[in-house]
Amino acid sequence: METFHGPTASFKDAALQIMPQLFEQAITKEPTVQATSGDTGSAVLDGFSKLSGNSNVRVMVLYPEHGISSVQKALMTSVDSDSVKVIGVDGDFDSCQSAIKAIFRSQSVNERLMDAYNIKLSAANSINWGRLLPQVVYHASAYLDLVRQGVIGMGDECDVCIPTGNFGNILAAFYARTGIYDLRQRKLQVSTSPAIDILKSSNLERFLHLVTGGDGPMIKTWFEGLHKDGIFKVPNEVLETISNKFNLVSDWCSEEQCAKTIRTVFKETGYLLDPHTSVAKTVADRQATSERPMIICSTAHYGKFPEDVSRALQLPLPAESDDCSGVLQQLKTVSALPSFNQGLESAVKKPRVHNSVISDDMKNITREIETFCAEW
Repeated sequence: METFHGPTASFKDAALQIMPQLFEQAITKEPTVQATSGDTGSAVLDGFSKLSGNSNVRVMVLYPEHGISSVQKALMTSVDSDSVKVIGVDGDFDSCQSAIKAIFRSQSVNERLMDAYNIKLSAANSINWGRLLPQVVYHASAYLDLVRQGVIGMGDECDVCIPTGNFGNILAAFYARTGIYDLRQRKLQVSTSPAIDILKSSNLERFLHLVTGGDGPMIKTWFEGLHKDGIFKVPNEVLETISNKFNLVSDWCSEEQCAKTIRTVFKETGYLLDPHTSVAKTVADRQATSERPMIICSTAHYGKFPEDVSRALQLPLPAESDDCSGVLQQLKTVSALPSFNQGLESAVKKPRVHNSVISDDMKNITREIETFCAEW
């Protein structure tokens, strides 16, 4: 299932072309603050940039300065608009997102923004339910495609394999279908699939809420323990529900396996995978059964990650270049499937207009948000 044919070559375009229109209809004056592991930021900026010139919505995007691809960074930092601010953070995605969640929870910060600027903050990533709802649709659509093609009958089961980081896309699949979590000794492992490089998934909380039948107090206790101690453990009956009722299986692959899958699939079929889809393909091959078909959710175009895909194909990288256009051009010449995304090619040629990088503590991020609001 190719979900990357939107303007920024990411599955997130499906929701973020719709959500800005909902924002504009629903609010009077509200900035949107976004932490992104790579793809969300550019999709947010593209979607919100299409609002009318007198829109009351402005967008601020925070991204890990060293945790995304050169093309992802180019897509965000080249957006030239008075209603947009893009800031790099000297940390990983988890530190960005944790700081934003803390700001949203801070009564003093939110009261100050309301009193001084009559502004209320909102989020545009999958913290926001408006991001998840449109994604439910394409999972249902993929199932109906299999029915129309005669692969399965209506009501038959199929499997879905989704590369997940913040757990939003996979949770949308669970909505369409309607252990131990320990961070104490874990460090974020940076990979060639930056959207997966997340320790604290926002939508895990929603998923457990679904699994427990909406037991809010229990979920609150677990996540307070995670925030305080870095660990929580769900009861065995909840694990059994996840395994037996929801049929959730988690798996992973190494960087070497990911690269090998990109190389093998391209050699055998001429189809070029991005690193995230390669993770899903590797796991899907491992978990597939003859009893039912498997839908692999392809979440991004290979052109978003040209350096890593070129390395996987064992191609020589062009001379170092800040705009990465050389390596993109090389991939354009070696692949016909899927078709090349022209928007990526033009984005990397634009000048970078956002150059700010700050530390990842809440105080600095709050200061930037307040400055952004004051400039409105």
